[in-house]
Amino acid sequence: MAGLRFLYRFIGILWIVFGGFFLFLAVAYLIAYKFIDGFMLNELPPILVGVISPLLRHVPAGIQQVTGLCFGIFCIAIGMGLVTLRGWARSIGVAYHFIMGVTILVLMVILYYSMTPRVSPGIAIPASWIRFLLISGSLTSLALLALGFQMSTHAAIETFSGHVPIPPPMPPVKCPTCGGMLDLEKARCPKCDTELEQPVVPNRARLLDLEKDQEFPVSTSRPTLVGRGDPALEISLDDPAVSADHAMIEFVDGHFYLHARKDTNGTYVNGMDQRIRDIEIRNNDVIIFGRPKFRFIVE
Repeated sequence: MAGLRFLYRFIGILWIVFGGFFLFLAVAYLIAYKFIDGFMLNELPPILVGVISPLLRHVPAGIQQVTGLCFGIFCIAIGMGLVTLRGWARSIGVAYHFIMGVTILVLMVILYYSMTPRVSPGIAIPASWIRFLLISGSLTSLALLALGFQMSTHAAIETFSGHVPIPPPMPPVKCPTCGGMLDLEKARCPKCDTELEQPVVPNRARLLDLEKDQEFPVSTSRPTLVGRGDPALEISLDDPAVSADHAMIEFVDGHFYLHARKDTNGTYVNGMDQRIRDIEIRNNDVIIFGRPKFRFIVE
């Protein structure tokens, strides 16, 4: 996840630089136009005015400059949102990168055909330059499309939400009597010979569907995967609100832990409004996987 955070912040910096360039061009044109028309041409000798005037485009600021100004500000805003990992920047960035990727690809194709010698016989641009333009534009377009797709994934959602998975608590490594280091594979302390309490393994654990009155066993020896549409899963649910790889339940050192995975519609415990990521579950807890509701029973 640290790698994704670095990637998004790096992309954000690129958009800030790109937007700043567009902003500079738009502002520079506005300032230069007023400066040239309002001062330089009025103060220069007529002979210089006659030389400079044909070289200048006396076109007042219009829709192109205003569009460039707005586009530059928008790129800077998107870049700042990506650098600070804002959720709204990810949501807008998905569509934005897709649109930019398709737009650049279309522009490259148009430019390629407009510069091809058979379209413009008098063109003097080398063919190698035309190929380079098409290849570089296509690679940029594919990179933007791939980034837009990646930002729509579950990993991107977790990265922008600031979620850091909480691992289950580790078993004690010191003896509660003498404080000596324990050999976790043995039942007694090697220093003071105190008998160590072993985690109690329940005879049976299960999930009871509160609507369909259907039961699903929960294993204590291996992780129990919850999802949809895959008969190989330990708990396969036929409900569109359940994701293909929704959640996992595992038994660690006498405790059951529920871990949300790629749960698009969320995982909830005991009526909490906030979706969970990693939590210990106990007997009679009510668990919701998207929409289906279950009671967790340990015997």
